[in-house]
Parts: sequence; structure tokens; C-alpha cells
Amino acid sequence: MTDPSPFAASWDEYAGRSKPAAGKWPGDEWGSPNLWRAWFDRLFVPAGVEQWRRAVEIGQGGGKYTALVLESGRGEIAACDVSQRFLDVCAQRFATEIAAGRLRLRRIAEDDPRALQGVARELGWLGTVDAVYSIDTLVHVEFTAVAAYLCAATELLRPGGHWILTFRRRHRSRREGPRASAHRLLPLGLARTHPYDGHAPGLRRVDLRPRSRTPSRRTSPRALRRSGARRRREGVARAVVRRRALRPWNSSSPS
Repeated sequence: MTDPSPFAASWDEYAGRSKPAAGKWPGDEWGSPNLWRAWFDRLFVPAGVEQWRRAVEIGQGGGKYTALVLESGRGEIAACDVSQRFLDVCAQRFATEIAAGRLRLRRIAEDDPRALQGVARELGWLGTVDAVYSIDTLVHVEFTAVAAYLCAATELLRPGGHWILTFRRRHRSRREGPRASAHRLLPLGLARTHPYDGHAPGLRRVDLRPRSRTPSRRTSPRALRRSGARRRREGVARAVVRRRALRPWNSSSPS
């Protein structure tokens, strides 16, 4: 792969200057163990994480949710990230799991709309993945990137597989625009438009059914209220790819 883009270089710099406390890893400053476990129980457990055989993670960072998925079952994970520095962190953190063949680390380019398909094709996983998930990552990219990853998920997931993600629902400032949250963290070029052709041959339609949303003061479980998750300006959804929804794209079909 070529030299990292400004987006990837920014995350390399972030991971490099991170000074985690003893027993912590770069990226652990985002949230708390109580918060991570609460979101995991809310999103992953109902999706049958204990029975997953194969999963693809987008932007694992320091591996908070990677660890939870690995601990929950005996499945395999392909963790994909734009930051080589964060991949190196996970190589150290999960050396045992990598040696056992349960975790594969892959660097991807954020401006390659078919990066995930390339990883799955290399592993022979196309159409067999139980879940594609991304937590606290897609808040840093444009919606076009989210759409590209969703399109990728339709090719990776098995019928009945799960697409689990968190994404930004509101902007911090109307004046700052759609990348306000990301620019507050990383002042470089952060995102590019993914030129994904929505009418490309082989693109399959999916049935999206939101299963969860950001907890409110009235609906938050106690654990989430304690962790402050109600203040997170993100939306949460899980999309289930159903067998009846997987069919080749037909431009003449009604939307």
C-alpha cells in the first residue's frame, strides 16, 4: 500500500502521542469499560455474537470491541483500519489470538470503496460473514463513506448477517458543518467522497431495520446513564440482511 493519506496519518499521529495509563491501550480514553460493556450488551449480544464464526470490524483502533467479541465466542475477526500505528497496537495486544488464527489485521485506504470486499475476497469470506461492525469510527467520515461500507456489507454478509454501527446523528455546530466533530479532533484532511456506483452490477438490495437508538433520559438503562451515554450525539442502528432481500440490482425495479 502507498504512503498513508492525511486522514490515516492523523490517526497514526494520534495513536503515537497517546499516553494510556497502566493496563490501558491507545484509544481507551474514548469512554469507559462500563460504557463499552453496556453498548456491547445492547448491540452485539442480541445479534448472537457468541455464535459468530466470522466477523469484519471497521476501524478497530486499539481493539476495545475486538477484545469483547473475541472473549464472547470462538469466531474469527478481520480487523480493518486506515492507521498502521493502531494495527501495530493490536498486533501487540492480541498476539496470542493472531497466532491462533482468530484475528487478522488488514490496513485499508479510506478512499477505496471496495477495500472491504478485497479483504473478504482474500480470505475467502465473501457472502459468509456473520457480522460487519464499526463502533465509534464512522463518526469521523462522511456519510458517503458510510454508504460505501454499507454496500460492502451486502457482499460480505451471509443471509441473516448483521451490520452493527454507530454514527453521528447531529452536528456540534451548524456553522462548522458535517465534519465538525472530526475536525475538532484531527485538523487535517479527514474524509474523502467514496465514488461508489450505486447501480454497479452485483449490488444487492438490503432490508434495513433499526434495532436501537441513542438512549434518552427516559429510556436509558441505568448503566448507560451512569456512563453518560445519553449525551453521545450518535445514532445507533443494526441492519439485518435477509435472504429475501438479496437480489441483483435492477435499475427498472421500483425503489
